[in-house]
Amino acid sequence: MVDQPSKPKYARSGADNPRQGRMAVSKYVTESQKLREKATLCWRAASRLQEMTKSSKRFAEAKLMLGFELAQRLPSQKDPRMGTIYNTNI
Repeated sequence: MVDQPSKPKYARSGADNPRQGRMAVSKYVTESQKLREKATLCWRAASRLQEMTKSSKRFAEAKLMLGFELAQRLPSQKDPRMGTIYNTNI
């Protein structure tokens, strides 16, 4: 008598007939496709979020630099209400 190889304890029970086997494989393929699609959507969302973060950072840096440039130009400009030039050496 030939010994059958023992199944590992964690192995699922096999299909009783080829039809059940095909159904199990079909279900596995369907579920794995769903998981792949979800993973792809998550990856795309993360990629978009990263790009939005970079864009927001560039926008904030540009606004900050404009604010500093404006602050540097103001003391040297003439105040139209007073008719005087701001003194930056005070």
